[in-house]
Amino acid sequence: MKAVHTILLTAAILLQSYAITAAELGFGAVQIDGDTLKVSLSIEDYQRSEIIEAIKRGMEVKILYSIQIVKESPVFLMRDSVIAEKNISRRVKYDFWNKSFRVREGKKSTTFQSENSMLEYFFTISGCELASVNVLRKARYTLRARAELKSVELYFPMNLIFKYLVGFWDFSTGWKDGPPLNLE
Repeated sequence: MKAVHTILLTAAILLQSYAITAAELGFGAVQIDGDTLKVSLSIEDYQRSEIIEAIKRGMEVKILYSIQIVKESPVFLMRDSVIAEKNISRRVKYDFWNKSFRVREGKKSTTFQSENSMLEYFFTISGCELASVNVLRKARYTLRARAELKSVELYFPMNLIFKYLVGFWDFSTGWKDGPPLNLE
């Protein structure tokens, strides 16, 4: 009995570690629009069918994007300084009555009938305004970003059931370096 318990615990830990590293963050176009720097990014290789199934069963899913412009340190192994940072939080919930997905970003709410459209919007940031270009002309800068997806906790006893059955697809991409910003 103790051996079965150990095997199940080891399998759960391995599945959890696989799910955490499963998603990848990719940078899209970096554009200069007038005096503003705009960045696009998207998440790839996520567990699509499991996330859709959980959302349709009543789970609310939240994703937090963190995008930073970082000034490279002149000294090796010194910490880079963050010049500009933007956090974008989105939540998606399924509306049973209208058979649609409602995605909220701050006070803005968008409704989708299609799973594909909802997932594309939820896992993609397009044209995010970060900083003034004039500030970025003085030194070497790089972009970095990360994304964290979490399922929202439910009431007891549903929180215990979903934590172990559905929580395996929660992920964090970790910080990923984007393209260098050479605006000189």
